[in-house]
Amino acid sequence: MLPADLPGPHPRGPTDGLPPAAGGTAPGADRDSRPAAATFAAATSVAGGWFRDRSFRLGLIFAAVLAEFATAALLYRVSLGVIDESLHTQARIHAESSASLLNLALATPLAQRDYAVVDDLLQQALAAGGITYLILFDRQERVVASAGWDSRAGLPAPDRPAEESLGARRLDSRIELALAGEPLGVLQYGISLDTIAAARDAMRARATAAALGGAAICSALLFWLGMLLTRDLARLNEASHRLAAGDLGARVTAASHGELGQLAATFNTMADGLEQRIAAYHASEERLALVIRGSSDGFWDWDLNRNTTYFSPRFRELLGYDDEAEFHRDFNFRTSLHPEDRDRAVAAQDAALLEQVGFDQTYRLRCRDGGFRWFRGRGRVSLTAAGQAYRFAGSITDVTAQKAAEEALRESEERLYFAVRGSSDGIWDWDVLNDRYFVSPRYRELLGFGEDDLPDQRQSFLDGLHPEDWARVDEAMRCHFAERRPFDLEYRLRCKDGEYCWFRGRGQAVWDARGRVIRFSGASSDITTQKQAEASIRALLAELQAIQDNLLVGIAFLRDGAIVRGNRHFEELFGFAPGELAGASLGAVFPDQAAWEATRARATKAQAAGGTFGIELQLRRKDASLFWAFLNARALDPASAGGGEVWMFLDVTERRRAEADLTRLNAELEQRVRDRTAELVTANEELEAFSYSVSHDLTAPLRGIDGFSRMLEEDCLAPGDQRARDHVHRIRAGIRRMKQLIDDLLSLSRVTRSEMKREPVDLSAIAAQVIDELRLQQPQRNVETCLAPDLVAAGDASLLRIVLENLLRNAWKFTSRRAAASIRLGALQSEGKPVYFVSDNGAGFDMRYTTKLFGAFQRMHRAADFEGTGIGLAIVHRIIQRHGGRIWAEAVPDQGATFFFTLSQTGTTQ
Repeated sequence: MLPADLPGPHPRGPTDGLPPAAGGTAPGADRDSRPAAATFAAATSVAGGWFRDRSFRLGLIFAAVLAEFATAALLYRVSLGVIDESLHTQARIHAESSASLLNLALATPLAQRDYAVVDDLLQQALAAGGITYLILFDRQERVVASAGWDSRAGLPAPDRPAEESLGARRLDSRIELALAGEPLGVLQYGISLDTIAAARDAMRARATAAALGGAAICSALLFWLGMLLTRDLARLNEASHRLAAGDLGARVTAASHGELGQLAATFNTMADGLEQRIAAYHASEERLALVIRGSSDGFWDWDLNRNTTYFSPRFRELLGYDDEAEFHRDFNFRTSLHPEDRDRAVAAQDAALLEQVGFDQTYRLRCRDGGFRWFRGRGRVSLTAAGQAYRFAGSITDVTAQKAAEEALRESEERLYFAVRGSSDGIWDWDVLNDRYFVSPRYRELLGFGEDDLPDQRQSFLDGLHPEDWARVDEAMRCHFAERRPFDLEYRLRCKDGEYCWFRGRGQAVWDARGRVIRFSGASSDITTQKQAEASIRALLAELQAIQDNLLVGIAFLRDGAIVRGNRHFEELFGFAPGELAGASLGAVFPDQAAWEATRARATKAQAAGGTFGIELQLRRKDASLFWAFLNARALDPASAGGGEVWMFLDVTERRRAEADLTRLNAELEQRVRDRTAELVTANEELEAFSYSVSHDLTAPLRGIDGFSRMLEEDCLAPGDQRARDHVHRIRAGIRRMKQLIDDLLSLSRVTRSEMKREPVDLSAIAAQVIDELRLQQPQRNVETCLAPDLVAAGDASLLRIVLENLLRNAWKFTSRRAAASIRLGALQSEGKPVYFVSDNGAGFDMRYTTKLFGAFQRMHRAADFEGTGIGLAIVHRIIQRHGGRIWAEAVPDQGATFFFTLSQTGTTQ
């Protein structure tokens, strides 16, 4: 906000201010030294005549008089020199004290580049008297402000000799301006020596009169005057030094009332003025600091008496100006107002100035880019004791977003309603002024409520909020309403079933022209699944760190050959304290630098090709002992040269010793294997012969019994003899069961003897085929199946198919009495290894009998309830054993069963 008829402050030019000081030499500067010399010459001529013409006594008397005159003349010349030097010294001390005060007054506004304030301070210093001109240069020696100097007169030379300065009646001085040690510019100024020069002239006249008064009193008078001058000058010198040292209470008490007394009075007056001005400047700085700290918006201050206006940097930023000079040149409040807002804003400003009422208006201002933005301007007039306005200050707030939101809200209410109805998030809207609350149907659905279960009341939200989240939600709303920070946080809400679910709430308030919140709307997204995933990730990271620290392998992370960090075993392996190796070269654990450089070169070459480098070599511990280790190195990102590396170390000293023994034992073991293999071949041949005998010798009688019983049923039984037919059916059923048992025994035997071929097996694909076959066999069944994708294991494909067929067929069989059957295949992770499972919601079994679950011909249900021989799980158990894994089950009667199994990852078989 700016006064309507004021385009902004314009800094004064370097030639503004008072007229420049007069140059040249002061009149009479050289004549004052001639009377004494002429008098002394005349006296010498007369004395010579008197000495020639008069008697010896008179000559001696006259010579004594001449000596007294000569002594007086000598004292006169010495006194003049002392006076000049003393006056010049006091003038320089005064200049130095003025320098510290000027630096204190000008440093802060000069650092802020507030040249209007700088110019005002220069004018005040000039008006206070004692200073004839001031010229302010920036750090590039360019004139930025001045007072009392005519640029056409040329730049005075500072630090001239004492007699030249006193003759010119002006002391020219030059000082460096700085703030907190930071140089800001140079100030050159002139101190008026009129008073000192006048005192000098008067003292010279009195000294001449005293010298001509008589030889009798000449010496005493000169001595007496010298003592007085020395005492007053000492007092003036002491007070000047105290003032230059920062003692603003330093004053001069002069014994005389002459020129030195006037000089002392002038000094005291100047010290009083400087003390008052410094106090005033301190008060002004404190007030300005309070305004800056108390407002985050752009603010302005209009000095009505001097008709100058100050704008804060934030004011310029809100209008898009970076350069202060450009802002002062282009910005004008009246012309920058939007035409539709101009009359209203100017009228409100006039009312504030004339009627002393508060100014609070919303209007649009044109920014640097030519566009208009909405602002809220607030201001207040400051009055003197007489009721006259002398200051008008205030601030502006950018409310463009608020205005746009209000306009958009009015235009999109109907569109928002339909968007809310179709949104996947829960939408809520709080009419704060009328205390009306609305939640969308999706909001109720996310919480498990129906349309009429959750009333449209804000208390419904508060009642469902988790007690631990109350404070966070309340603080977020307070900050959003009061400070307009974004409202976006996570909290828990109680669902209809009593459980708490995680939600992410995002909202936006709407403020009226007075800054009150009139509406608060937003959306809530269900992030329960995301939170669960985050918790799982945190647990996995903690587990990974624990695993890494407890590994028996030393791990070091390197960047540019230096150790960034290592796990606990890495430091223990080499005998170093935790963190001792951080930042050191990995060469510290090698026997010598050559070994490290050679290993490093080979590792770098392997990593550059995208591979992993491994080698066994001797390494050095902190105590200089050597040990054998296996080293493995790889780049974290082979494509990035500075991406870092992972080096792993395993102590293989003992292994290299388990190897010398193994080399010796291998020969013995190989012989034992050959002997055992021969025995196993013989046993397998005998078992094969036995299996053939079982399949041929036992099934042949069964086929005969089955054929004769069928002929008996067809040829010999009377048509009405149902009892006999039942007996025959039981015989044939027993034969079929016996045949099935024999086949199952043979299957178990083949599983034990068959040669395994380990390869990657897609368990998900096999399970899908088995389920499709079961659906073809019983299309009338309604079974829901869930098969995890991409379950790949290492094993024998044909044997693992037998495992899945038995487990899935059992699940299919034991869920036959369920109207809504469910079968699942999946995998879990336990100790870093996969655990596969098949679960169902079928008949289940009693866990008390789980010990006989995988025995041959063991059944957990009656044959009348579920068919089968009880050999399938025994086959599954044997196949899992051959794969180096294990199988177990968990079940509850009439609630289903789950079979878990693992497979060896190393390829070991039984």
